[in-house]
Parts: sequence; structure tokens; C-alpha cells
Amino acid sequence: MNKFRKLNLLGIAVLTLTVAFVGVANATLTMDATTIAGSGNVTIDGVAASVYSIGATTTTGTITIGGTAQEGAIKLGDSTAALTLSLGTGASGVKTIHIGDGATANVITIGSNNGAGSVTITAGTGNFAVTGAAGTTYTIGATTTTGATTIGQSTKTNTINVGNGATEAGLTQTVSIANGAAIATGVTAVNIANGATAGNSTVSILGGNTTGTEVLNLGTGTGAKTIHIGDGAAANIITIGSSTGVAAVSITAGTGEITLTGGVRATGRQTVNKATAPVNIADTAATPTVAQILDAGIFTSLPTVDRTFTLPTAQGAAGLVQALPGTPAVGDVFSFVINNNAALASGFQNVVTAGAGATIVGVPNVEPGFSRTVYCRVTDVTGDSETISCY
Repeated sequence: MNKFRKLNLLGIAVLTLTVAFVGVANATLTMDATTIAGSGNVTIDGVAASVYSIGATTTTGTITIGGTAQEGAIKLGDSTAALTLSLGTGASGVKTIHIGDGATANVITIGSNNGAGSVTITAGTGNFAVTGAAGTTYTIGATTTTGATTIGQSTKTNTINVGNGATEAGLTQTVSIANGAAIATGVTAVNIANGATAGNSTVSILGGNTTGTEVLNLGTGTGAKTIHIGDGAAANIITIGSSTGVAAVSITAGTGEITLTGGVRATGRQTVNKATAPVNIADTAATPTVAQILDAGIFTSLPTVDRTFTLPTAQGAAGLVQALPGTPAVGDVFSFVINNNAALASGFQNVVTAGAGATIVGVPNVEPGFSRTVYCRVTDVTGDSETISCY
């Protein structure tokens, strides 16, 4: 009997033993044959609780499932029942696991979006990398997603980088955030560093040093916008513009006008009164308050005799100087207007009189039928000894 026929008989014996042991509990079948082949399907089966081990004692060998020219499906864990499919889960020994990384256009799907399906990918200090070809498009989240997409939720010190590669000369890197067109009346909301915190926060936009020209567009679209900058209920300090070189700031408005609330400090050291109603001092000897001078800034009168107009004190916490916006400085200027509505022929005047710390320069009188603008300049900001000169 030749060797080929002996191997055929061995194969028949193996198949016979497989059938014979299907119904026997705890059966053990060991074969030393190096090849098992058949002209039809090959089935290895057992009972419901059977355990199948392939290459359990192999150490340096290679275990191959599927042919090198395989075109049919290879299925692992194709059960419709709940099961656990483990791959490279040994607790010791570093494993290198490859999934579809051959040099061909493989299409790989991992996970399911049915029900409570989930996917967890973790990494140690060896880092986590998602890479592709030069023209690869990366998509996170489907168009129908209603759940949250979270990138970087650490409570520790960490750095999150988005599009911070050094762009090569002549090329453009575009980073778009919430840049899609809203469908119908859809609403887009973007929050940056908007969480409540007791710590300090810094948000920098175009804060780097560059020799190139930078353009920052904020609310430049054609749709009507409401733009808030630092208008929360806090003592915010806001700086707009630079005094370097030919730096310029333009503020324009349409028919809605420009409204300035509170005192305004300009580079020229001049303050502007609030939009408050004029103060009618009628036919009285007036001593206006600090708020009336700095906020309203307009006084109307109708004297029947000469009436004094005495400035409030310029000194101390309740004085004119410390009430100026920001940090008062020598050279600050504020102004107010006195309007004398008496008949020109009456001769009755408003006579401006100095308060504590004030000096009147020039003729202080406001003639009947005229208005006079009085400019006061801070000449000393020493605490409780402040002084002003009014012209």
C-alpha cells in the first residue's frame, strides 16, 4: 500500500472519529497529522459547552487561518447570542496586533451604532495616533448625531492642539469651527472658555508675534448681529487699539448712533459726559453735585438777580478729581455748560465760583442770553489735596 493511500485512510479515520465523538461529553481527540484536507466542506464541531483550542502549546510557530488567495469570508464570533471575542488579551508579553494594514485599499469597519453599542480605544504612554494619506479626510460624528462630541475632558494639566502645525511657505492651513451653513432656522452656538471657574483664564486670538499681516474678522457678515465685549456685571478692563506708529481705530454707526455710558478717557486726556438730562437750576444760587457736573454736564438757569454757581469740592473721595473715570492724572480735562436764559437786557448773570481745590481762570460770569462752556483741567492728583483750574 503506497504512502498516498495511507494518508487517505488516515483522513477517513479522522472524520470517522469526529462523528463518533460528537455526542460524547469531555471527549479528547489528538491527531498528529500535519495536513487535513477535503474536497468538500470541513466541519469541526462539539457539544454546547465544548472548548476549542488551536495552537495552545505553540511558542515560536505561526498559526495561520485562511489561505493566501482567500476570497471567501472568514468569520470570528458570528454568533447571534451574547459572547466575548478576545484578541491579544494575554496579561504578559508585548503584542503587536495588525488589522487590515497590508499595502492595499482595505475597507475596515469597527463597532456598531445599534442600541447601546460602544467602542473604547485606549493607549498608554506609547501615545495614540490616527494617521492617513496626504489627502485623507477625517470625520468625527455623523450628520445625524445628537449626542455630545467631547475632545479633551481631562481635569488635569494638559494641552489640546488643533491645527497648530507650522504651515509651510506658500501654503494655507484653514481651521473651521461651527462653519457649516444652518439649515432653515437652525441655530449655531459656539462657546469658548465659557465655563464657570475660580481660577484664571486666558484666551488668545492672533496673540503671536509675526512679521506678516494679520486680519481678525469678528462679526463681519451681512446679517444683523449683536456683539458683546466685556459687558458682564464685573469690573472689566478693556483695551482696544494701540498707540504704536500709525495705528488707528475707527468706530462707526448708522442711524442707531454711538452711545457712551459712563466717563470716557481718551489719549488726549479728556472725559465725555454721560447722556443724562440737563439740570435746571432755575433762579437759585446753585451748588451742583459732583455727579451733576460729570454726568449731566449741562445746567439751565433763569436768574432774576445775579446768581452764583459754586463748584463742588475737587478734593477727597467725594471730590471731582477722584470721581473721574479710571485713574485720574494731571492733564485730565472735563467740561460742563451753563445756559443763562434771562433776557439779554436784564443784565442778570450766573457767576461761577470756585469750590475747594479749584481755581477760576479768566472772567467767570455767564451773561444773560448766552451759554458758556467751562473746561476744568486737573493740576494735582495728590490724595485729598487734588486741585483743578477751570477756564
